[in-house]
Amino acid sequence: MKSLFFFFSLLSLSQAATLAHRYSFDTDATDSAGGNTGILEGGATISSGKLTLRGLGSSTAANRMTFTNPVDIGGNFGATGVTIETWYTDTGTGTWGKLF
Repeated sequence: MKSLFFFFSLLSLSQAATLAHRYSFDTDATDSAGGNTGILEGGATISSGKLTLRGLGSSTAANRMTFTNPVDIGGNFGATGVTIETWYTDTGTGTWGKLF
């Protein structure tokens, strides 16, 4: 009796995760990984390794950090996912403060 065996192996090829942007806020809004330097607007400040956004609102006068190049999470990172890590302290909006 002769036998024939088949062995199938599935190999998953995936890209290694790479760091796209990194802002340490040591002295300014420099992106040490991707070169997309932040631009502080409306009174936003950087001091002692912290980005401080003291105002409220979404108008053009609101303090914020924008970027020299758009950060298009959907277009630049695709459906493979993205991780955003931050340390956040809310010191004045009560128990229902929002980050995004």
